[in-house]
Amino acid sequence: FGALPYGVYIVDGAYGMQYVNSVVEKDFGPVKGRKCYEYFHDRGTPCPRCKNAEVFSGKSVSREQRFVKTGKDYDLFDTPLRGPDGKVCKLGFLNDITARKAGEAALMESEERLSQIAETSRTFIWEVDAKGLYTYASRVIESVCGYRPEEIVGKKYFYDLHPAAGREAFMTAALASFARRESFVDLENSLQTRSGEVVWVSTTGVPILGAGGELLGYRGSDTDITGRKLAEAALRESEEKYRLLAEGTSDIPYSVDATGTLLFIGP
Repeated sequence: FGALPYGVYIVDGAYGMQYVNSVVEKDFGPVKGRKCYEYFHDRGTPCPRCKNAEVFSGKSVSREQRFVKTGKDYDLFDTPLRGPDGKVCKLGFLNDITARKAGEAALMESEERLSQIAETSRTFIWEVDAKGLYTYASRVIESVCGYRPEEIVGKKYFYDLHPAAGREAFMTAALASFARRESFVDLENSLQTRSGEVVWVSTTGVPILGAGGELLGYRGSDTDITGRKLAEAALRESEEKYRLLAEGTSDIPYSVDATGTLLFIGP
């Protein structure tokens, strides 16, 4: 066992440490006749969640565990080992997974951060195949369109969410872009929600290509810009009212704010 890259230990039925290889000794130090709970955990009594009973009954047990003594995470596998004298011991394998666990934690934190940003900005991530069928949709799609991801993936094409009026033209233009493998950025288009409302989104997407250059699909995002579109429409309506007012009177219309700053003056 000494040449193995992971830790190996043997424990007898009375919790006695019978063997550790150099990998275990490097992390936990010399055995010095200690019990397993003393050696691994600096305890005076057996661990509350000790697996010895299961192992000595003939079962193999695997688990991930963090050891306070070393501050590291390990992947553990314990199995019964019968010696030449017929006595059963516990043969254990210990692999340091601290770096992997740290990487997983960092990835989860990053994903959570991106998820929070996506939810705040009302942006859902999506993937479609070469024909436009959804193969992935993030959970934010429900807050934007009213559909859960499982109601979209594998069941609807991206153009199915476009309002019926203009859907055919939208589909034709989009699939033509697919055929040319074009990327698109901030493409404004509308979606019809489950409840029948129309929302506006800004779409960004890039082609997914196979090793041979064949089109596998597209990956991208849709951001809800309905609020912005409504504000733009309200501004245009306001400007039109001022224009009509100016054209219909001989007086010169104007507008000032509370500080007296001129905001608008007609022709």
